[in-house]
Amino acid sequence: MSKRSKKDREGFWARVAGFWMKRSVLSIFIIVFLLASGGYVYSSVISRDGFPALSLPLVQVSVEHDIDNTIEADEEIATVLNSTVGDIAEVEEVQTSSVEGAVVSAIVLTPGSDSELLSEQIKNDLDEAGLTNSEVLELTLDNIGFSLSISSTELEGRELEALATKVADRLKQEDDLILDATASSNYDANGNLIGFGRYGSRDDSGEFTFSSSAPLLLQKQASVDTLTFSDEVTVLITEDLVLDGTLPEHANVEYVGDGAQAIRDQIAGLEVSLFQSLAVVAVMVMVLVGWRAAAVSIVFIPTVMAGTILVMYALGATLNTISLFGLLLVLGLFIDDIIVIVEAIDKERQRGLKRIDAVKAALSKIGSADVMGSLTTIAVFVPLLTITGLLGELVFELPEAVIIALSLSVVLALTAFLWLSSLTVSRGEKGSDSKEAKDDDTHILDKVLNPITKVGAGIINAIGNTLVKFVSGYLKRKTTTLLVAIFGIVAIVLGASYATKLDFEIFPSPDDLPEVNYSITFNGASSVEEAEEIAAETDQLIVAELGDQIEKVVYSTGTIQSAEVGVQLAEERTMTSSEIEDEIASLLEENEKVSVAFGDQGALEARFSADSIDELVTLTAEIPRFIQTQDGANFATVAPLTSVVQRWDDSLVATALISVEDDVTSDDFFETLGEDAEADGLGVEITADQVNTQNAIEKSQEDSFSSMAVVFLVSIVAVSIILMIHFRSIILPGLILGVLPLSIPLLFPGLKSVNAELSFFVMLGLAALIGIAVNNSIMLIDYAERAVKEEGKSARQSIIDALSVRFRPLIVTVLTTVVGIFPLTSDPQFSGLAWTVIFGMTSSTLMVITVFPAYYEIVQGPRLMVLRFFKRLRKKIFHR
Repeated sequence: MSKRSKKDREGFWARVAGFWMKRSVLSIFIIVFLLASGGYVYSSVISRDGFPALSLPLVQVSVEHDIDNTIEADEEIATVLNSTVGDIAEVEEVQTSSVEGAVVSAIVLTPGSDSELLSEQIKNDLDEAGLTNSEVLELTLDNIGFSLSISSTELEGRELEALATKVADRLKQEDDLILDATASSNYDANGNLIGFGRYGSRDDSGEFTFSSSAPLLLQKQASVDTLTFSDEVTVLITEDLVLDGTLPEHANVEYVGDGAQAIRDQIAGLEVSLFQSLAVVAVMVMVLVGWRAAAVSIVFIPTVMAGTILVMYALGATLNTISLFGLLLVLGLFIDDIIVIVEAIDKERQRGLKRIDAVKAALSKIGSADVMGSLTTIAVFVPLLTITGLLGELVFELPEAVIIALSLSVVLALTAFLWLSSLTVSRGEKGSDSKEAKDDDTHILDKVLNPITKVGAGIINAIGNTLVKFVSGYLKRKTTTLLVAIFGIVAIVLGASYATKLDFEIFPSPDDLPEVNYSITFNGASSVEEAEEIAAETDQLIVAELGDQIEKVVYSTGTIQSAEVGVQLAEERTMTSSEIEDEIASLLEENEKVSVAFGDQGALEARFSADSIDELVTLTAEIPRFIQTQDGANFATVAPLTSVVQRWDDSLVATALISVEDDVTSDDFFETLGEDAEADGLGVEITADQVNTQNAIEKSQEDSFSSMAVVFLVSIVAVSIILMIHFRSIILPGLILGVLPLSIPLLFPGLKSVNAELSFFVMLGLAALIGIAVNNSIMLIDYAERAVKEEGKSARQSIIDALSVRFRPLIVTVLTTVVGIFPLTSDPQFSGLAWTVIFGMTSSTLMVITVFPAYYEIVQGPRLMVLRFFKRLRKKIFHR
């Protein structure tokens, strides 16, 4: 037979193997290119950030003015602004505050709106309406909270504010770095004190000193990453502004909203975890599979990661905690790609085939299944790209990194790494016609490392053999097969019952943070000076008790009503941030002058609407008296119209800050408040949806969480379609998807044992489990189906053989994934996702190798009997 006709007889995968085995130079070039270029991009080019820039469904508008009276500013500017912006279809709500020197508006957009385009439209509409001095800012999470606090032991009051304004004006000149710099004022147009700032720090002797401070808000350019922004602002403050005389030596600048160091620590931790996982995985592969497979893995893993980073950089992504986590998440999966190839080639070599023939035979057997496993996993992660809301933007780069990594992994394993894989497998058996087989020398590493591998492989083989005996034993009888199947269902039901015992929190807060933030509401302070005196008393209480646990205390805002306080905790401390919060609450609990709340537990707000300024004036006087009549209310304060006039859409409003007793829920309180306000003639609206950054974020988080149900559905449908195409069957995809509930028995009890909450990231982990669990079961069922079709084996024998052959790769994949992701269980952001994957994958694997064969036998046994009956019938009828 001619060479041409022989080639025509070869299948697709054999031709792929032949092509790459003859192009070793091309293979080496691809590997070296990816390692070199990806390594360079990783170390020197790609931007590093904590999280991707997240666009809020919120636009901020500021209109400067020189009107002395806030009521006049509302009438002349705020009414025009609200009516102009309110006519835009994509605008849901507008909140405008008229203060000294400016009218500021927060505009909530409809979900899915293009905030960048709408910002331009709003600017153009305001210019046409005559508000040409307006500034419009599209808000993102990384440009709204970088705050500075300027303090001095020599300056107070107006002089300190003048210094803050001078610093802000100087920083605005750095327009390639800073979008805007704003110094707040504690005085109104008439020179009356309306606010205060405080800064306290511990000196070398351990004593705390406090001084007045002036807040300064910086907004960075969108093109600048957080770490670069932090570094360059630090240089500006500590060097440039000192050298040019803008900042005197007696002034102190404290960074309040700078999370750069936390970002650096988190990225560094993830990078360390990544490299540690690489080392541990290499050792594990060496022990369980062999040093040759470990050698290929050591090259393969960095190549895939380098290629992934290169592609992500080309797509405009950054290197951040999300993308790094994605790489850790699939570490075990793309290890499986190369291990499957190496083992398949090794098996063919042991049969005595030449190297190129062994690669062709190996790829012909496992190529399609390997691609199908990767495709189904990718199909699960693709819908995650469509999650809506802020959390959808937040996690976008996770599925992006996973999809790129898995795609590169399977492509490289089946192409450029074929030649390298074939070099590292063991030689053929003696007596074969392969040239290598005639060389009976053993590599020095074989002599040193093979004993270690034999021990590890021996343990795995012993466990595998015991498992095969157990499965083949119960499959011999229908009764025991049915009992095992029932056991699996009971385990699933019991595991699922623990889901109801988990606390629900869309975006849970970590137990320990480097800072504590809280708000103080002043109970009936008659002046700003009195409010500041009360603040000083609370500071002394806290410092006296917790001085060794904290480093700095910064007041970002302080008014006659309330103050926002940030406490930077000491690096070396004996208490967690949660414990410190509890201690602060306990210290201030008996102080009748203040009420304290942490995080989103701030004072309740109620907005009372009015049709005219006269009604609003009456409301501001009546509201405190009215609130005092409510059961459970301690006090209420309303900002005077001389300092601020608020307008929500077309209504004037007075916003009351309300302190309530600890045992009073906001829902019950507001329900009674609304009824009593209506009876009392006061129009009231509840501000559960007040327009501010935090609530915009919470709304978007809820939207993201809701979209997860659609993601699950789309993922399962996509996987089903791919499996039906591959297996040309409806029943087999159902069997494969049947492994998904097998993740449940250990999943929810495990999450309960580590006190994890049912959160968005747990749901994300569940979505990832779909792909991981399906990927593992595909290789098992694909092998079993080959045994049925090509060797005519029964369903029982085929699944036993498949379990025997696939047990070691399956265990290695699970162990590498668990080991790779385990370091993240201590990460405050991703621990829920990490534990979900660990418990779910462990549960799925244990159930697949013990219980799943029973389901396969129950479903496939009758199915194969029917198929064979119709096959024999067709032969009799059509004689073929």
